[in-house]
Amino acid sequence: RPNGRKPFAKIIDEIVRQNPSISRNSLLQRLKKHEDVSIKDDKITCNDTHDVMTVDALRGALSRSKKRVSKKSKKQSR
Repeated sequence: RPNGRKPFAKIIDEIVRQNPSISRNSLLQRLKKHEDVSIKDDKITCNDTHDVMTVDALRGALSRSKKRVSKKSKKQSR
């Protein structure tokens, strides 16, 4: 796994890059529409790797993703 991150990080980072101020609930709605992710019984599953994350963990994942995306955009603007 690149940088020790779960496959969700790549998907969430992609969504956060498009909308940096996205809320947890909006992110959950976007993930429901994403073809690489399935959500059932408060569990989010990555279809490619079968990794599982709970819906409750989404808030932390979103926060980490926002930090990564903002850090990358600051580096690129230099």
